[in-house]
Amino acid sequence: AYESYVNDNWEIFVMRADGAQPVNLTQTPKEQEHYPQVSPDGTKICFSVDQGEGRDAVRSLYVMDSDGKNRKKLVENAREPFWSPDGKVIGFLPQEYPKFNVMDYYTKGMSFYDLATGQIEMHPNTANIYHLYNPCFAPNGKWIVSTVHAGMGFEHAILAIEAHGTNIINLKIPGCRPCVSPDGKQIAWGSGDHQVVLALIDLESDSPAVGRWRLR
Repeated sequence: AYESYVNDNWEIFVMRADGAQPVNLTQTPKEQEHYPQVSPDGTKICFSVDQGEGRDAVRSLYVMDSDGKNRKKLVENAREPFWSPDGKVIGFLPQEYPKFNVMDYYTKGMSFYDLATGQIEMHPNTANIYHLYNPCFAPNGKWIVSTVHAGMGFEHAILAIEAHGTNIINLKIPGCRPCVSPDGKQIAWGSGDHQVVLALIDLESDSPAVGRWRLR
């Protein structure tokens, strides 16, 4: 699943892993869809939708089936959705201020939307979390790995944030947009605009750490 700019509009597409058979799932000329995230079982996609123009635009969290059906808005002024390992909860980052801003780290706090009940639960340390982007759960559900930019005492860092506690660990790796492997043993991230880095990571302990890393 990916976003693509076609006919002056951002849309969400899916395609085969080899690049064949691209399909536009959204086709909404007056709305801008971004940041598709596929559920662990592959049946659903959560994503962001921008409605309106300029600073009056509203970015909301949506979910739909992986074929584009049953589209549903969940939360307004929400960014950067990410799935829990069991696919029952969608994490998201509330927008920092009511007025819209395109900056990816325009966030404050962290919350979790329960798909079965529609209830929203705030992260226990939400008051001390801000300017995150690109969060993702570790497969064990214990940690959330995310980039922080100009916030939480960091200029720019990749953090491991305890999912149900208050611990925050600086992984001390340069770059942004981390992605944890399905087995939870490796992490990939961008060290710059044109490099991808791969490293071993320990997300089972109380003090996550990254091992030796290499450019790919």
